[in-house]
Amino acid sequence: MISFWAFGLLLPAIALPISFYGIKHNFKNWRIYIFIIAVFLSMVAYSYTPVKNEPDIIRYFEWAEQLADMSFREALFSSVNGQTEIFVMNLLLWLGGKSGDVHLIPAVSVFFVYFICFYITCYMAEKESISPKNVLSYIIFALLTMNYYAITNNVRNVLAFCLIGLAIFRDLYQGKHDWKTFLLYLMPITLHQSSIVMILLRLVLLLPGNYKVVSILVASLIMPITDILYKVTASWASSGNLILSIVRNMLYKAYWFYRNHNSEWAIAVANSGSHRLAKAVYITMAVILCLAIYIYQKRLCKQDQEYLNSSRKKYTEFVFYIGVLTIACAPMPMPEYWRFASAFLALGGGVFVSIYAKHGTFPYRLSKIVYILTPICLALWVIEFIKCDWGELVFGALCMNPVLVAIKDIIRLLFL
Repeated sequence: MISFWAFGLLLPAIALPISFYGIKHNFKNWRIYIFIIAVFLSMVAYSYTPVKNEPDIIRYFEWAEQLADMSFREALFSSVNGQTEIFVMNLLLWLGGKSGDVHLIPAVSVFFVYFICFYITCYMAEKESISPKNVLSYIIFALLTMNYYAITNNVRNVLAFCLIGLAIFRDLYQGKHDWKTFLLYLMPITLHQSSIVMILLRLVLLLPGNYKVVSILVASLIMPITDILYKVTASWASSGNLILSIVRNMLYKAYWFYRNHNSEWAIAVANSGSHRLAKAVYITMAVILCLAIYIYQKRLCKQDQEYLNSSRKKYTEFVFYIGVLTIACAPMPMPEYWRFASAFLALGGGVFVSIYAKHGTFPYRLSKIVYILTPICLALWVIEFIKCDWGELVFGALCMNPVLVAIKDIIRLLFL
């Protein structure tokens, strides 16, 4: 398998179909196969040149060029566009800027988002003896439904969610409470501060059963609650306390997301048929999958007493809460729901595969609706790439070599 590692790194496009075949027919080596698939996706992201109306990634490229003129320490503690304490993001931007290769930034983000998705899915499937055919089906489903275009352009938000999601997976499902898990809890907060929401979901799992019902109601009523908390915590912005400042910043963003109906972007989204369709599709999918999890949990709790205190149940509840938050984003005028929807699909792979494998028809045959929505999800993000240079994307997909890219960037960092 060492030779295949080398082959996959040198020619990921050719190794890609072999990896899909290997997941189904040689599942014991799933780690290398998902690695190759994630590398291929990262090389496509590396080859992507953003268009002018994609402010996120263009802004990150500009920040990377600014940080390139600073020392490592200066860049790490720098305030970028008024944002502070984003050390991990600053590190990623500094590496991209210092190497003169800003396309490294979306490539790294895409690799980890999809690798984490496939890793959690395959690990849970292996532990629960689920058919590799079902695993491959979900991987293809995730590739079709997760908004690859938005994940590439957004860079940090979904990545931060997935990193903390991996920490929670290690904590709850794998029972790993080592320094790596602690680091995975801590680092994403300095990548995107909204990722602290994932930690709050982890804390919800510590509450007794009745309080979990209350937490679901709170998520459902999150808009008026956000309004109240935003007004109550007004003094926190100037408190000088780092934690209070982060919480206040999160509340400000949440309030702004819910109440921002008059900005140019909000108006454009409101007038866009594709945006309205995307919201309807992803919110509907979140409702269906949450309902499936609820029915699945209810059945297992009745049939299997050991499941009541199992690590699988706890992690499944965590995934369920991400779905609830996705639904709670529906009233937002801007498409912020997609970030939670992406995390929901990425971190929930093992849960959804287990539900489908153990209840082949899916609860109440909900899978049929999901199947109908899947090609719509694909079309929605593929259409976005029409504005891009397809020649660059195809060349990157077929010919880009991650080993040569890494060697080139290391040489630039060390000697230029």
